[in-house]
Amino acid sequence: MSQAEHEHTHHPVANAEIQPLGYLVSLQFHPPIKLIGTRGLEFATQLSAHFDPRGVNLQENQWIFTQPLGATPAGVFQVLIGEAQVTLEAAFPPHRLEWFEERFRFILDEFRKGFTPAVLLASNASIRGTLQMDGDARIFLTTHVTMMEQNRLAPLARPVHLFGIRLVMPPYQLAQKPAIGKRAKRPKIVASADSLFEVKVESFVEDLSKLYLETTGQWQTPTQWDKKTTDVVVGRLATVSEFLNKNLIPMLSTAAKKEDG
Repeated sequence: MSQAEHEHTHHPVANAEIQPLGYLVSLQFHPPIKLIGTRGLEFATQLSAHFDPRGVNLQENQWIFTQPLGATPAGVFQVLIGEAQVTLEAAFPPHRLEWFEERFRFILDEFRKGFTPAVLLASNASIRGTLQMDGDARIFLTTHVTMMEQNRLAPLARPVHLFGIRLVMPPYQLAQKPAIGKRAKRPKIVASADSLFEVKVESFVEDLSKLYLETTGQWQTPTQWDKKTTDVVVGRLATVSEFLNKNLIPMLSTAAKKEDG
C-alpha cells in the first residue's frame, strides 16, 4: 500500500516515544531573601560551572538568568529567583532529562548554600511533550478516548482546532465500594501518595498529527532544606516522567482499545 493509500488509525504510532517540550522544577521557601543586585551578579558567576547565564536581568523583585539551548531560537534554559521562590525551566530541551537533572541539582545546591533558606514549603515538577499520532489527535481523543460522537460538536458551528481533557488527582484515593449485598457505607478516603497530580492531554495546536501531554506534580509538605532535600526535589522530575509513561499513556491506550472493541 502506498503512502497515499494508507488508512490512518488515529492512534499513537507504534513504539512512538514522547518528544520533550519542557522540564520545570519550582520551589517555595522560607524565610524570604533580599534581592540585592551585586549578590545576583555573584550568584551568576557561581553557576558558571554548569550553567552559562548569557542573559542576566536583575529586577527588584525577581532575578532572571537565561542560557540559549540547541539550534532553535525558542530553546532556553532559565533560572528565575524571587524573594520566596526558585523556578528552573528548560524549553525545547535538546538533551536527555538526566542532563537537566544534574544541572538543576547543582543550581539548587548553590542557591541553598549561598542564601541558606531554612524551610522548603512546597515544590512542583512538570514535564511537557508530544506524541506522534498515526492520523489526527483530535479524532483519537474524541472518538477513541472520550467516545464523543462527532455530531456532538456540530452546534458549535465552528471547526475545533484543539480538543483535550484535563484531570486533577489529589493525594488520596477512595476505598473500593462494598460488595453487593453488604451494608452501604460512605466511601473511606485512603491515603495513597504525598502529591497532587494534574495532567493535560490535547491535540497539539502547532501540529494536529501530534498529541500534547503535560504532567505536573505538586508536593506541599514543609521540610528542612538540606542537600538531601535538593536531591529529592530534583528526583521528582523522574517521578513525573514515570507517571506520564507508565500511567497516563497506558490509561489513554486502554480507553481507546475498549472503545474500538
